[in-house]
Amino acid sequence: MARKKAGVKQARLDPKWMLLAGRVLVAMLFLVSGWGKMKDPNGTAAFMASTGMPFTSVWLACLAGLLELACGLALLVGWKARQAVMILSGYLVLATYFIHLVPAWGMQAGAARENQIMHVSLNLGLLGGMLAMIVAGPGGISWDKK
Repeated sequence: MARKKAGVKQARLDPKWMLLAGRVLVAMLFLVSGWGKMKDPNGTAAFMASTGMPFTSVWLACLAGLLELACGLALLVGWKARQAVMILSGYLVLATYFIHLVPAWGMQAGAARENQIMHVSLNLGLLGGMLAMIVAGPGGISWDKK
């Protein structure tokens, strides 16, 4: 066991503040992304189609934007946060597969392929944090206060 040095104060990170910070940061990703999809659903649908994603439409782009906004807002305030993160996790897996991984498989080695692989890696890291949120819950500074 490590001993405290005399005269040195140890910092204590309060879990309720760390969970709040994590929730806000993850929620902001989805809120900004969802807002962008809703502002330009035609552009979003065109981008989705350009990746080779099947069944793309303006309706699907709007649905994706609404899902990101609704679940992002729920996560931000900590209301039904676990459920919101579970939904966003499933959505993130699908988006990562269809928007980044499948296109990367069809590309030659080079900067564009590496960019797609980087996005896959970033999304997997985000997914890891989201899975931790499912276990930890929203924390004490939340609508649900758990």
